[in-house]
Order: sequence, then C-alpha cells, then structure tokens
Amino acid sequence: MTNIMNLYHEEILTFARQLRDAAPLASPNATATLVNPTCGDQVMVELEISDLKIKAISAKVKGCAICEASTGFALGALEGMTIEEAKDIPLQISNFLEAGGDMPLENGQAFEAIKDFKSRHSCIRLVYEATLKAIMTKE
Repeated sequence: MTNIMNLYHEEILTFARQLRDAAPLASPNATATLVNPTCGDQVMVELEISDLKIKAISAKVKGCAICEASTGFALGALEGMTIEEAKDIPLQISNFLEAGGDMPLENGQAFEAIKDFKSRHSCIRLVYEATLKAIMTKE
C-alpha cells in the first residue's frame, strides 16, 4: 500500500498550481457545479463548446489538493476533445481507479498512487463528472 504522503508528489502539486492559474472563460456556453457529498469538495466547470468539441475549459475548486490537481490536469487533458470522447471519460477514470484499467488521458499516470485510497477516488472523478453534466445540460 502506498503511503498517504506519497500522494502529494511534485507532479500532483504542479497540476494543483495549474488550476490556481486558470482564468475564467469570457463566454462559456456550458457550466455545471458538483459537490462531493462525502467530503464537501466542490467543482464548478465552464466550457466553451463549438463544432462538437471542447474549445476551452476553466474551473474553480473548493476542496482538497487531490481535487485541485485532478481539475488542473483535466483543464489541459479535456481541451480540444470531442464531446463524445469527453462523455466517456468519467467511466474510463472509474475503471482506471477501481478496476485496474489504464489511465485514459495522456500524462495522467501521476494519479496512479491514488488507486490505493478509495476515499480519494471521488476527488479525482468530480471534475470529469461536472464536465459531463455541463455537456448534457448544453445538449
């Protein structure tokens, strides 16, 4: 089992800083906010969707460093993705965390150590679920 202190390695902290540097979108056309009922983390996602693609994404988080890191990572990973691809990501992330699947997003191996901490899985998934909710609200 991974030591909990190993969760907060430099790459995770870098992703969290990327979120803090993100600016809100000037004209989002899809937004959603989700709250994790078990820990209180909150993610608000703004999307600019055009031509069935995520052209731009921004987010705000009130929550733990793992939620911030997952969201900061997602900003780069989801931008440019088609809506159909993005809809599949929450399930793929769950498979990665819980079923031993591969990380579906390039350069997301930093989250491998979190697999051992089930209570933190929802912190990672929250941004992807909020993105899906924003997409579904727009459609």
